[in-house]
Amino acid sequence: MGSLRKSLHLGLDCRRPIGVLPLSLVERRLCVVDRLLLPLAFLLPSGVFPRLFAPPGGILGIGPQRPSRRCDRGPDTAETSFGNSAPRAAYLLPSLRADRRNPDRRKFLVTPKYGKDVESRFLERLKYIPSQTEVLSPSTLGRWLADKANSGAIRGYVCPVLFPLDALFLIGLGVLLGLASVSLGTRLEFLSHVPAWVWWVFPLLYMASDLAEDATIAAILMSPARLTEASFKNLSALTGIKLTTVALAIGQVGFLAALNGLLLLMPKPV
Repeated sequence: MGSLRKSLHLGLDCRRPIGVLPLSLVERRLCVVDRLLLPLAFLLPSGVFPRLFAPPGGILGIGPQRPSRRCDRGPDTAETSFGNSAPRAAYLLPSLRADRRNPDRRKFLVTPKYGKDVESRFLERLKYIPSQTEVLSPSTLGRWLADKANSGAIRGYVCPVLFPLDALFLIGLGVLLGLASVSLGTRLEFLSHVPAWVWWVFPLLYMASDLAEDATIAAILMSPARLTEASFKNLSALTGIKLTTVALAIGQVGFLAALNGLLLLMPKPV
């Protein structure tokens, strides 16, 4: 019985003084298992759990432990089993790097086909030309238009980027903002007397300014002679009006949606 008790002991001193060294989480769990299994040694024969009653030095210190399979394998065996990883990694790395750029994701986009200048939509969004990295001005824009290397980008910017794609987008966004504003405004009782056309002011101004901006850009790109100081200032003004009106239209929808949300959360008077 004494040898059986020794064989069940996990080689851990559960009664270690607290001030010496704290028990790790694994040691505490093994101590709990040791104390739970120890009473079974007096009730069950050793043949019931042959692995538990094996000689010391095994798994968890209570049974014979055979060497690991990885330890049994020599270098030749490991290389035969897993194969040489260097050629395989060299084969996979180019495909992984190409997948990070993932050109297939961009093949459905239109603007990248005409260069980084058209992709950035610099006349509508930026204050510089990406290929020139200079401040956008009539002189830099005129130099960009005169470069024959940009002829394909100019044609692509006009069609299909501006017309019909951008025109369809601005019409869809403006109609969506107008319908959302009307729908949210009519749900509020204290705003029910407001005419529906009021909610269409900002969306319609946005669509008109954006469409005028696209027409001005197309006219300048197709006929560089129309690029003057006045036309460039008009283009900048139309861009500013477009950004302001679309922000106001989106803010209008957000404001009306917030009011409807507050009315839903507030309790109704009895």
